[in-house]
Amino acid sequence: MNGAAEYSVLNDGYQIVQMGGAANQTTLNNGVLQVYGAANDTTIKGGRLIVKKMGGRLCRYRKGRTTGG
Repeated sequence: MNGAAEYSVLNDGYQIVQMGGAANQTTLNNGVLQVYGAANDTTIKGGRLIVKKMGGRLCRYRKGRTTGG
């Protein structure tokens, strides 16, 4: 996905938000959300959040409530 994933819910599967994009107020119930940019106010109930910026990993395998990226 290019751009943004805003107010979205990922129940299963793998979602990628491309470079310069953002995942804002996204709920991750299961699966993997990989963001090249920022993940703001993200709720993770299960699965993995991977946030990368400029080729470097900012955070990975966060569980629970995560704010910021």
